[in-house]
This record gives sequence, C-alpha cells and structure tokens, in this order.
Amino acid sequence: MQIIGIDPGKSGAVVSINLDTHAVCSKQITPMIKVGKSRQEYDIAEMSNILRTLSESGAKVFIERQQARPGQGVSSMFTTGVGYGIWLGICGGLQLPIEVVSPRSWTKELLRGVPGEGKGRNILAAKRLFPDQDLRKSDRARVPHDGICDALLIAEYGWRLSS
Repeated sequence: MQIIGIDPGKSGAVVSINLDTHAVCSKQITPMIKVGKSRQEYDIAEMSNILRTLSESGAKVFIERQQARPGQGVSSMFTTGVGYGIWLGICGGLQLPIEVVSPRSWTKELLRGVPGEGKGRNILAAKRLFPDQDLRKSDRARVPHDGICDALLIAEYGWRLSS
C-alpha cells in the first residue's frame, strides 16, 4: 500500500511512500501544460494518470488543505484552489481514500526542532528525514524543489498516522 502526499499548488508535487517499508517510491512535480507564451494550466489527464498508477496496489492520499491567507493575491489563491479541487476530484473519481490535512498539523509534527522559517525550513526538514533522496525537480536543477519537499513531508505525516 502506498501513502501519497500531495502539495496541490502549481509548483506542488506528488510523493508516495510504501506503508510497509517506508521507502520513497515516487516523486513527481505537478504536471502542467504551457498555454501561450507564459501561462500554464494543470494537466488533468496526467495528474489522473499519476494517481491511477500509484494506487494500483492500494493507496491512501493525504493532501494539504488550501485556504485564503492574508497578503496573498486573489488570482494566486484562486489558482491554488483550482489545483486543490482537481486533485480532490481525481481522488473521488478513482475512489481513493483521502485525508485533508491542515498545514498547521503536519508542520507542527514534522518541523519541531528544525531551525529557520518558511520554505527553507521545510527543505531542511525533508533533507534531515530523507538524507538519501534527491529533492531536485530534475537532474539539471541545482536546488531542492520546495513542492517535492512539502509533498514528501505530507506523505511522511500520512505514513506516521497510518503505521
């Protein structure tokens, strides 16, 4: 059985951890389609393929709840909400068990004792928990991808709740 963690934003990711072995099985950034020169849209078909493939041997999905935050633009919050809704809809269509987790609950559990703030703190926590994992979005990237790190931490949170 796979524990799947999803960071639902446009720069988010999907990570799966084997429930029995605690091995990281898959790490993928949220698939996007380029529309025009600079706009990107969610690739819904590929998002569905990812979850279908990961859930073939059974899975439970943990996804980070999205909500409006002070200081965040209306357009960016709407876009993040669209991605969140797409992931929820795909899980419903595939009949996958899903648990929505608040950012506060998983960060409280996994960032305890980790110095720093913001995305840098999440990246550091992911590196400490999974030192052997390549957290970059591609071989050409030089820095860890914060969406992969967040999805990995959400999957770890789900793994701890499920084991």
